Amino acid sequence: MAEHVPPFSSLATAPVVSAIVPAAGLGTRLSPLSLGCPKELLPIGLYPALTACLLEAAAAGLSDLVVVSSPHKPGLRALSLALAAALDAPTSSLSAPSPQTLALARLWQRLRVRIVDQPQPLGVLDAVERGLEALGAAAPSFAVAVLFPDLLHLPDQTALTHLVAAHQKTGAAVFGLRRARRDDRPGSTLSVRLGPPWADAAKEQIPLSTPLPIVALAPAQGRPDELLTTFGQVQTPAWNAALHRHCRSDDRAALCDAGFLAALNDLAQRGGLYGTLLAGDIVDLGTLAGYGEVVRRFSVASAHLRGVP
Repeated sequence: MAEHVPPFSSLATAPVVSAIVPAAGLGTRLSPLSLGCPKELLPIGLYPALTACLLEAAAAGLSDLVVVSSPHKPGLRALSLALAAALDAPTSSLSAPSPQTLALARLWQRLRVRIVDQPQPLGVLDAVERGLEALGAAAPSFAVAVLFPDLLHLPDQTALTHLVAAHQKTGAAVFGLRRARRDDRPGSTLSVRLGPPWADAAKEQIPLSTPLPIVALAPAQGRPDELLTTFGQVQTPAWNAALHRHCRSDDRAALCDAGFLAALNDLAQRGGLYGTLLAGDIVDLGTLAGYGEVVRRFSVASAHLRGVP
Protein backbone atom coordinates (compact mmCIF):
# COMPACT_ATOMS: atom_id res chain seq x y z
CA MET A 1 0.00 0.00 0.00
CA ALA A 2 1.46 3.36 -1.03
CA GLU A 3 2.21 5.81 1.75
CA HIS A 4 0.05 8.92 1.82
CA VAL A 5 2.10 12.08 1.38
CA PRO A 6 0.22 15.32 2.19
CA PRO A 7 0.36 18.27 -0.20
CA PHE A 8 2.12 20.43 2.37
CA SER A 9 4.93 17.91 3.02
CA SER A 10 7.23 19.84 0.65
CA LEU A 11 7.05 22.93 2.88
CA ALA A 12 10.09 23.63 5.06
CA THR A 13 9.51 22.42 8.61
CA ALA A 14 11.56 23.89 11.45
CA PRO A 15 13.28 21.24 13.59
CA VAL A 16 11.62 20.38 16.89
CA VAL A 17 14.07 21.47 19.58
CA SER A 18 11.87 21.98 22.64
CA ALA A 19 9.69 19.81 24.85
CA ILE A 20 7.20 20.47 27.64
CA VAL A 21 6.57 17.99 30.45
CA PRO A 22 3.29 18.69 32.30
CA ALA A 23 4.09 17.47 35.82
CA ALA A 24 1.85 19.59 38.07
CA GLY A 25 -0.59 16.79 38.93
CA LEU A 26 -0.59 15.36 42.43
CA GLY A 27 -0.48 11.71 41.36
CA THR A 28 -3.71 10.65 43.06
CA ARG A 29 -3.83 7.42 41.03
CA LEU A 30 -0.58 6.40 42.74
CA SER A 31 -1.71 7.09 46.29
CA PRO A 32 -0.33 6.28 48.84
CA LEU A 33 3.07 6.08 47.06
CA SER A 34 2.75 9.66 45.85
CA LEU A 35 1.89 11.10 49.27
CA GLY A 36 5.53 11.55 50.22
CA CYS A 37 7.15 11.74 46.80
CA PRO A 38 6.11 13.26 43.46
CA LYS A 39 5.38 10.50 40.96
CA GLU A 40 8.05 11.96 38.65
CA LEU A 41 10.66 11.16 41.32
CA LEU A 42 9.54 7.63 42.14
CA PRO A 43 12.42 5.28 41.29
CA ILE A 44 12.55 3.17 38.17
CA GLY A 45 15.76 1.23 38.36
CA LEU A 46 18.45 3.56 39.70
CA TYR A 47 16.85 6.77 38.46
CA PRO A 48 13.79 8.95 39.11
CA ALA A 49 10.92 8.34 36.67
CA LEU A 50 11.41 11.76 35.05
CA THR A 51 14.69 10.46 33.60
CA ALA A 52 12.73 8.61 30.90
CA CYS A 53 11.42 11.93 29.54
CA LEU A 54 14.94 13.33 29.49
CA LEU A 55 16.20 10.32 27.57
CA GLU A 56 13.33 10.61 25.08
CA ALA A 57 14.18 14.26 24.47
CA ALA A 58 17.90 13.56 24.12
CA ALA A 59 17.34 10.66 21.70
CA ALA A 60 15.15 12.91 19.54
CA GLY A 61 17.86 15.60 19.39
CA LEU A 62 16.05 18.18 21.53
CA SER A 63 17.96 20.78 23.51
CA ASP A 64 15.37 22.68 25.58
CA LEU A 65 13.01 21.11 28.10
CA VAL A 66 10.49 22.79 30.40
CA VAL A 67 8.98 20.85 33.29
CA VAL A 68 5.72 22.39 34.50
CA SER A 69 5.36 21.63 38.19
CA SER A 70 3.24 22.87 41.09
CA PRO A 71 4.10 25.05 44.10
CA HIS A 72 2.92 22.08 46.18
CA LYS A 73 5.65 19.82 44.68
CA PRO A 74 9.01 21.26 45.79
CA GLY A 75 10.78 17.97 45.12
CA LEU A 76 11.41 18.73 41.45
CA ARG A 77 13.14 22.02 42.23
CA ALA A 78 15.14 20.28 44.94
CA LEU A 79 16.28 17.71 42.36
CA SER A 80 17.38 20.50 40.03
CA LEU A 81 19.46 22.11 42.78
CA ALA A 82 20.98 18.77 43.78
CA LEU A 83 22.02 18.00 40.21
CA ALA A 84 23.60 21.43 39.80
CA ALA A 85 25.55 20.84 43.02
CA ALA A 86 26.66 17.40 41.79
CA LEU A 87 28.31 18.97 38.74
CA ASP A 88 30.28 21.33 40.98
CA ALA A 89 31.32 18.66 43.51
CA PRO A 90 34.92 17.38 43.42
CA THR A 91 35.01 13.88 41.96
CA SER A 92 37.97 12.81 44.12
CA SER A 93 36.35 13.37 47.53
CA LEU A 94 34.68 10.73 49.68
CA SER A 95 31.37 12.53 49.17
CA ALA A 96 31.69 12.55 45.38
CA PRO A 97 28.40 12.00 43.54
CA SER A 98 27.63 8.54 42.19
CA PRO A 99 28.09 7.78 38.47
CA GLN A 100 24.28 7.69 38.16
CA THR A 101 23.90 11.13 39.74
CA LEU A 102 26.59 12.57 37.48
CA ALA A 103 25.02 11.02 34.38
CA LEU A 104 21.63 12.48 35.26
CA ALA A 105 23.17 15.89 36.07
CA ARG A 106 24.95 16.01 32.70
CA LEU A 107 21.77 15.02 30.89
CA TRP A 108 19.83 17.70 32.78
CA GLN A 109 22.43 20.30 31.82
CA ARG A 110 22.59 19.17 28.18
CA LEU A 111 18.81 19.57 27.81
CA ARG A 112 18.81 22.93 29.62
CA VAL A 113 15.97 21.75 31.84
CA ARG A 114 13.90 24.48 33.44
CA ILE A 115 11.14 24.14 36.02
CA VAL A 116 8.17 26.51 36.05
CA ASP A 117 5.06 26.41 38.20
CA GLN A 118 1.40 26.17 37.33
CA PRO A 119 0.05 28.30 40.22
CA GLN A 120 -3.41 26.71 40.17
CA PRO A 121 -4.52 23.20 39.15
CA LEU A 122 -6.25 24.22 35.91
CA GLY A 123 -5.55 21.10 33.86
CA VAL A 124 -3.08 19.80 31.32
CA LEU A 125 -3.80 22.33 28.57
CA ASP A 126 -3.11 25.23 30.92
CA ALA A 127 0.08 23.51 32.11
CA VAL A 128 1.33 23.18 28.53
CA GLU A 129 0.45 26.84 27.96
CA ARG A 130 2.68 27.72 30.93
CA GLY A 131 5.45 25.74 29.28
CA LEU A 132 4.98 27.63 26.01
CA GLU A 133 5.22 30.93 27.90
CA ALA A 134 8.49 29.78 29.45
CA LEU A 135 9.88 28.95 26.01
CA GLY A 136 9.39 32.59 24.99
CA ALA A 137 7.43 34.79 22.64
CA ALA A 138 8.32 32.73 19.54
CA ALA A 139 6.98 29.46 21.01
CA PRO A 140 3.53 29.60 19.33
CA SER A 141 5.19 29.82 15.90
CA PHE A 142 7.04 26.48 15.97
CA ALA A 143 6.32 22.85 16.83
CA VAL A 144 6.88 21.66 20.40
CA ALA A 145 6.91 18.13 21.82
CA VAL A 146 4.78 17.27 24.85
CA LEU A 147 5.88 14.34 27.02
CA PHE A 148 3.92 12.84 29.88
CA PRO A 149 6.10 11.65 32.77
CA ASP A 150 3.81 8.76 33.72
CA LEU A 151 4.02 7.07 30.29
CA LEU A 152 7.17 5.01 29.84
CA HIS A 153 8.24 3.62 26.47
CA LEU A 154 9.90 0.20 26.64
CA PRO A 155 12.21 -1.44 25.66
CA ASP A 156 13.95 1.89 25.03
CA GLN A 157 13.17 5.59 25.15
CA THR A 158 12.81 6.37 21.44
CA ALA A 159 9.06 6.91 21.00
CA LEU A 160 9.52 10.67 20.64
CA THR A 161 12.10 10.13 17.91
CA HIS A 162 9.39 8.56 15.74
CA LEU A 163 6.89 11.33 16.49
CA VAL A 164 9.44 14.00 15.55
CA ALA A 165 10.32 12.15 12.33
CA ALA A 166 6.62 11.98 11.38
CA HIS A 167 6.25 15.71 12.00
CA GLN A 168 9.32 16.49 9.90
CA LYS A 169 7.80 14.46 7.06
CA THR A 170 4.28 15.93 7.20
CA GLY A 171 4.58 19.34 8.82
CA ALA A 172 1.54 18.36 10.90
CA ALA A 173 0.85 17.73 14.57
CA VAL A 174 1.50 14.09 15.51
CA PHE A 175 0.11 11.74 18.16
CA GLY A 176 1.66 8.50 19.33
CA LEU A 177 -0.66 5.57 18.58
CA ARG A 178 -0.99 1.99 19.80
CA ARG A 179 -3.27 -0.93 19.07
CA ALA A 180 -6.07 -1.60 21.54
CA ARG A 181 -5.55 -4.18 24.28
CA ARG A 182 -8.06 -6.45 25.98
CA ASP A 183 -7.83 -4.53 29.25
CA ASP A 184 -8.54 -1.09 27.74
CA ARG A 185 -11.51 0.58 29.41
CA PRO A 186 -14.04 2.66 27.42
CA GLY A 187 -13.24 6.37 27.65
CA SER A 188 -9.74 5.84 29.06
CA THR A 189 -8.09 7.37 25.99
CA LEU A 190 -8.98 8.52 22.46
CA SER A 191 -9.72 6.33 19.47
CA VAL A 192 -8.68 7.59 16.03
CA ARG A 193 -10.14 7.08 12.57
CA LEU A 194 -7.61 7.15 9.75
CA GLY A 195 -7.96 8.68 6.31
CA PRO A 196 -6.87 7.31 2.92
CA PRO A 197 -5.06 5.10 2.16
CA TRP A 198 -5.37 3.53 5.61
CA ALA A 199 -9.08 4.08 6.24
CA ASP A 200 -10.11 0.50 5.45
CA ALA A 201 -6.89 -1.29 6.42
CA ALA A 202 -7.03 -3.98 9.08
CA LYS A 203 -5.32 -2.97 12.28
CA GLU A 204 -2.63 -5.62 11.76
CA GLN A 205 -1.77 -4.17 8.31
CA ILE A 206 -0.93 -0.71 9.58
CA PRO A 207 2.88 -0.26 9.64
CA LEU A 208 4.96 1.04 12.50
CA SER A 209 6.57 4.50 12.45
CA THR A 210 4.63 5.62 9.35
CA PRO A 211 2.78 8.97 9.33
CA LEU A 212 -0.94 8.10 9.37
CA PRO A 213 -3.52 10.79 8.57
CA ILE A 214 -6.14 11.16 11.31
CA VAL A 215 -9.57 12.34 10.16
CA ALA A 216 -11.59 11.97 13.40
CA LEU A 217 -11.21 11.17 17.09
CA ALA A 218 -13.64 9.95 19.74
CA PRO A 219 -13.47 8.50 23.26
CA ALA A 220 -12.30 4.88 23.13
CA GLN A 221 -15.12 2.35 23.11
CA GLY A 222 -13.11 -0.63 24.35
CA ARG A 223 -13.27 -2.44 20.98
CA PRO A 224 -10.38 -4.70 19.91
CA ASP A 225 -10.14 -3.07 16.45
CA GLU A 226 -9.38 0.44 17.71
CA LEU A 227 -6.22 2.51 17.31
CA LEU A 228 -5.67 4.60 20.43
CA THR A 229 -3.66 7.70 21.23
CA THR A 230 -0.74 7.18 23.60
CA PHE A 231 2.55 8.49 24.96
CA GLY A 232 2.64 12.15 23.85
CA GLN A 233 2.52 14.45 20.87
CA VAL A 234 4.23 17.02 18.72
CA GLN A 235 1.97 20.05 18.59
CA THR A 236 2.10 22.75 15.94
CA PRO A 237 0.93 26.36 15.59
CA ALA A 238 -2.24 24.99 13.93
CA TRP A 239 -2.82 22.77 17.00
CA ASN A 240 -2.43 25.80 19.29
CA ALA A 241 -4.84 27.83 17.15
CA ALA A 242 -7.46 25.06 17.34
CA LEU A 243 -7.12 24.97 21.13
CA HIS A 244 -7.65 28.70 21.36
CA ARG A 245 -10.80 28.43 19.20
CA HIS A 246 -12.38 25.63 21.23
CA CYS A 247 -10.84 25.71 24.70
CA ARG A 248 -10.78 29.40 25.64
CA SER A 249 -13.85 31.52 26.31
CA ASP A 250 -11.93 34.81 25.95
CA ASP A 251 -8.37 36.06 25.62
CA ARG A 252 -7.91 36.30 29.40
CA ALA A 253 -9.33 32.90 30.30
CA ALA A 254 -7.23 29.78 30.87
CA LEU A 255 -7.45 26.97 28.36
CA CYS A 256 -10.15 24.52 29.39
CA ASP A 257 -9.54 20.79 28.94
CA ALA A 258 -13.26 20.28 28.19
CA GLY A 259 -12.87 21.56 24.61
CA PHE A 260 -9.87 19.38 23.75
CA LEU A 261 -11.69 16.75 21.68
CA ALA A 262 -13.51 19.37 19.61
CA ALA A 263 -10.20 21.14 18.95
CA LEU A 264 -8.54 17.92 17.79
CA ASN A 265 -11.40 17.08 15.43
CA ASP A 266 -11.23 20.61 14.01
CA LEU A 267 -7.50 20.14 13.39
CA ALA A 268 -8.03 16.66 11.90
CA GLN A 269 -10.69 17.90 9.49
CA ARG A 270 -8.25 20.55 8.27
CA GLY A 271 -5.63 17.87 7.50
CA GLY A 272 -3.31 18.98 10.29
CA LEU A 273 -3.21 15.87 12.48
CA TYR A 274 -1.30 12.62 12.02
CA GLY A 275 -0.43 9.64 14.16
CA THR A 276 2.37 7.13 14.15
CA LEU A 277 2.10 3.59 15.51
CA LEU A 278 4.79 2.98 18.10
CA ALA A 279 6.67 -0.28 18.55
CA GLY A 280 7.21 -1.80 21.99
CA ASP A 281 5.13 -1.11 25.09
CA ILE A 282 3.82 2.09 26.61
CA VAL A 283 3.48 1.44 30.34
CA ASP A 284 1.37 3.76 32.49
CA LEU A 285 3.42 4.07 35.64
CA GLY A 286 0.93 6.63 36.98
CA THR A 287 -1.17 3.80 38.43
CA LEU A 288 -0.29 1.37 41.20
CA ALA A 289 -0.60 -1.58 38.81
CA GLY A 290 1.48 0.11 36.10
CA TYR A 291 4.19 1.24 38.49
CA GLY A 292 4.30 -2.23 40.00
CA GLU A 293 4.80 -3.70 36.53
CA VAL A 294 7.67 -1.29 35.84
CA VAL A 295 9.34 -2.14 39.17
CA ARG A 296 8.98 -5.85 38.39
CA ARG A 297 10.54 -5.48 34.91
CA PHE A 298 13.48 -3.48 36.22
CA SER A 299 14.04 -5.80 39.17
CA VAL A 300 14.44 -8.84 36.89
CA ALA A 301 16.49 -6.82 34.36
CA SER A 302 13.98 -7.33 31.56
CA ALA A 303 13.93 -3.53 31.17
CA HIS A 304 16.31 -0.68 31.82
CA LEU A 305 16.74 2.94 30.84
CA ARG A 306 18.84 3.22 27.70
CA GLY A 307 21.47 5.94 27.58
CA VAL A 308 22.46 6.12 31.25
CA PRO A 309 24.70 3.80 33.32
